[in-house]
Amino acid sequence: MPIELAEVHVQQATRVSCVAACVCMVRRRRGERIDEQAILEEWGSGGPFALTLHARDLRDPDFPAKAIDSLARSSRGLLRSVLRDGRWVIISIVPLPHPNAPHAIVLIHLNEDDLFLYLDPGEPLHTQPRAFSRTSWSRNGPGS
Repeated sequence: MPIELAEVHVQQATRVSCVAACVCMVRRRRGERIDEQAILEEWGSGGPFALTLHARDLRDPDFPAKAIDSLARSSRGLLRSVLRDGRWVIISIVPLPHPNAPHAIVLIHLNEDDLFLYLDPGEPLHTQPRAFSRTSWSRNGPGS
């Protein structure tokens, strides 16, 4: 059954809550009825910033990477494999859409043109999903 983006997409509530919004999207895809505020309350005073700190409970045990090197072919190959298996992956990118600041997004698919499709919590639903190419990946790839 295809996922309706309107059911899972979360536009981040604050300039710094992209990680919480991404975690919320993944949990919604898994069938949970949850919002960004509930995620932030679960995290408590730890704050919304550290992707590696807050995404541990979502980690797929079959996905061995703790961090992805955006320039490494093996990293891109691993993500391609995971996306082709139908899994979603939360990554941080630099600099889009906030120059010089990491931003979390959710990779949701790799299409037949080898474009990574993703949900961006910094952008409204009507602009989703977004896409970037392998070239863009090398410039703006994961930061954590």
